[in-house]
Amino acid sequence: MFPIDSKILIVDDSTFSRSILKRSLRDLKYWKILEATAVEAAKSLMAEDEQQTDPVHLVITDIHMPEASGLDFLRWIRARDEIKTMPVIVL
Repeated sequence: MFPIDSKILIVDDSTFSRSILKRSLRDLKYWKILEATAVEAAKSLMAEDEQQTDPVHLVITDIHMPEASGLDFLRWIRARDEIKTMPVIVL
């Protein structure tokens, strides 16, 4: 289990899926939730300066998205030394 103050990134092109995941995480008392509708937007969030002081602790990503898949995003994460060990859940 992650600490309650962990930051979680949800990457999914479906508004409905993101809202269900967000509601479920909030039921578990997780409040620091970021959302991205596509892999490129998620990459931008992961590259922000804020990552240095308050990093994302967990990524939950959809596998099927129009531009790039969740597996493409997972490969991108694993190729970066500073985040390659980050836990990722692929839906």
